[in-house]
Amino acid sequence: MSIKSLSKKKRAKTKKALFIEDVIEPSRIRTVSFAKAYPEAATLWDHKRNCGFGPEDFSYASSVRAWFKCPRGKDHKFRAYIISMSRAARNETYSMGCGFCRGLKASVTNNLAQRFPHLAKEWMVTKNGFKPDQISSGSNKKVWWKCKCGNTWKTAIAHRTTSESGCPKCNLGSSIDLRDYPEVLLDFDRVKNKGIDPHALPTAGAYFWRCSMVKSHTWVSGFYRTSKQARCPYCTNKKASKENNLKKSHPALAKQWHKSKNKDLKPTDVTSGSSTRAWWQCSQGPDHEWQTKIADRTNYKTDCPFCSFRRTSITNVISTVAPHLVKEWHATKNGKVKPNNERISSRIKRWWLCSICSHQWQAEPQRRIVRGSGCPRCAAPNSSKYSQKKRKA
Repeated sequence: MSIKSLSKKKRAKTKKALFIEDVIEPSRIRTVSFAKAYPEAATLWDHKRNCGFGPEDFSYASSVRAWFKCPRGKDHKFRAYIISMSRAARNETYSMGCGFCRGLKASVTNNLAQRFPHLAKEWMVTKNGFKPDQISSGSNKKVWWKCKCGNTWKTAIAHRTTSESGCPKCNLGSSIDLRDYPEVLLDFDRVKNKGIDPHALPTAGAYFWRCSMVKSHTWVSGFYRTSKQARCPYCTNKKASKENNLKKSHPALAKQWHKSKNKDLKPTDVTSGSSTRAWWQCSQGPDHEWQTKIADRTNYKTDCPFCSFRRTSITNVISTVAPHLVKEWHATKNGKVKPNNERISSRIKRWWLCSICSHQWQAEPQRRIVRGSGCPRCAAPNSSKYSQKKRKA
């Protein structure tokens, strides 16, 4: 296939990024296509926006910026370099290429009004010039806020959503009346907080709280001005309890919990929605150990990366699964890649040396194993093309 894209002048102007809209015809794929190398990441390919091209038309190392669609939201459509998506797929983070999921772009799933409606009530539309549903909850943009006490101040959106900061004037106050926050007042433990008046609660202290929904849920914390921040940490999946922990909700995953690498942390100590990176161990291989977030395993159903051939293991390499191919592995032309570190699922063409006729050829390991293909020269006399040529002669 001939190489056709931009003119030299236009190429010079857009040297930093080559957009898929500027591609007339993809360059010849020298290695392996993006679709073959990383089929899971290729499912995010936006076929409508990519000018008729597919993930099979570009190399996995292509520097073209294409359009992708994230399944977590209908409006999660974004541009990314194909090579960047390949790297992310290799590290099992291809969905994190989505700026909407990372909170960098506004979406119907992550805008401030959607995720933090209590903060949206303090939004000053006149001073900010736009609405809270037009910006993401993770934005570092500084905007104006107005408390019901009348105080106005300016601070970053992310500062309010991540650090749970509130009105600076109210926070400096010596006391607060919990009757102004009825949902918080319901959880105030009057027995353990004996002698403390909830109608004149000092803002600087830490207090006992008991969940109004589940009486066994008790905790100690300071006063949070908003009801969402003050909600029971067990009911909101922030803390583990006897009724709500990983072992209870996902017993199959709890069995894969690494017994030694997680130190003193146990499946009963964490919730299914925890962002903690934990170690896991699969029983299908002695080296099947990996680290990933608990929430990724429960929300996105991620499995063992070794069993699914995404990572190399002694259980999925050529030398273990297909030892008969080791003797045909070319000793010099494959560089540092050896039969003991190449997965049987690899779709990258490797060099082989026939043990019978010494013919050298290239073929994908997966193709050789799945289809049982061998030396093309040795197979030629038995092929239909060879027989036809012989009859004509």
